[in-house]
Amino acid sequence: MLDLSFACHSIPWSIYKGLEVILERKLENVQIESDSLVAMQLIMEGNSGNHPQSVLINEAHFLLGQTNTTIGHIPRSANQCADHLARMGAEHRRARVCYGHAC
Repeated sequence: MLDLSFACHSIPWSIYKGLEVILERKLENVQIESDSLVAMQLIMEGNSGNHPQSVLINEAHFLLGQTNTTIGHIPRSANQCADHLARMGAEHRRARVCYGHAC
């Protein structure tokens, strides 16, 4: 059985880590998209109160304010390409992360 709480926890964490990379590499005009409207709203608004991941969400909100980054929602139906690439990456034993145009 699929643990749905995994997605609720992994999306804010992924956005947070992405924002860290954006800051470390001093990237400009980055657009982050996710099919999780709730995660997007929580991070954009910050001050998530009693949410189980409030510290992480508030930190992501702070980092977002330190960058020239926008975050937006993309419908799940339009996110099929990203899902396919994620599945392909999960099937490979060696991890490879690419930044910029060259790997």
